[in-house]
Amino acid sequence: MDEKPQTLIEQYRDANNWTQKKLATIMSCSQSQIWKHETGQNSPTIEWLRQYAKAFNVTVSDILLPKDKAESFAPDQIILNAKWNNLTNNQKASVIDLMTSMSKPD
Repeated sequence: MDEKPQTLIEQYRDANNWTQKKLATIMSCSQSQIWKHETGQNSPTIEWLRQYAKAFNVTVSDILLPKDKAESFAPDQIILNAKWNNLTNNQKASVIDLMTSMSKPD
């Protein structure tokens, strides 16, 4: 794997306001394992990527987004994406309705 997902792992963790310790608890692993993945000391295996994706409620593809594309996203876009993925379908529909009503001319 040429592109390293550590930047996105840390960004998704930060977007959820989780410490490394909190993420380690969610994933049932050690904090040092999270640190190793985030710093690039160890590259996560596909199984680790699946666990991260499950914890963040995103796809493995979201975590493996090529580095040049990942860095083009602003931190608030990453946060919005993480928050959006945690909404129920009813909540998403409400947000879409609200945004639609905001874009209509008065």
